[in-house]
Order: sequence, then C-alpha cells, then structure tokens
Amino acid sequence: MKATLMPQEDTAPLITEVALFAGTKFTVVDLEWNVQALPDGPTINLNDSVQKVYESLLELNPKYDADF
Repeated sequence: MKATLMPQEDTAPLITEVALFAGTKFTVVDLEWNVQALPDGPTINLNDSVQKVYESLLELNPKYDADF
C-alpha cells in the first residue's frame, strides 16, 4: 500500500499579518513601489508585494522585460 501525503492547508488556522505581530514592537505596512511601466511613461505608485507589482507591470506593458 502506497502512502499519500495530503496537504494540511484546509485544517491550518488562517492568521493575518496584523494578528501575527500583535503585541510586538513590529508594525505591518503596505509596501509602496514607484515604478515605470513604459520606457517613456510616467512613474506610477503601486502598493503590494514585489511579485504582485511585477504582475501588474506585465499587465500594463506585456513587453516590460524587453523594455527594461
């Protein structure tokens, strides 16, 4: 009989970053990125993780990697 490992994601309690750092000296803040989506375009502000900002840049400019 072959054992199968099942992910425990469904049973793990969800905890927010705010709850995780509650009672500590740490503060959770949104990251703000000042980026350019197009070579001659304006600088825009995006708030999120670096991965989400990169996804947004690709949505705004599918040739982002080639342009920069």
